[in-house]
Amino acid sequence: MKNFIGKPRICRRPEIVAETMEHALFAEYPKLDYYIGIDAKYFFRPLEFLPNFVADYILGWPAPYGELIEELKK
Repeated sequence: MKNFIGKPRICRRPEIVAETMEHALFAEYPKLDYYIGIDAKYFFRPLEFLPNFVADYILGWPAPYGELIEELKK
């Protein structure tokens, strides 16, 4: 994957993912949502507060999956 500038996205601290998974599995009261990375915190999290039709429009849905499925049926 590439970021918005076009450079490859490389996690500088992959242990953050492991620590978050550990917390989700072993915490007495785990969180409902875990956001790891700047893109998740500042792009995807605010999408939760929008109505579904607005978030779908921003993300580009509905995607043409129905057409792809019809092609696979042939």
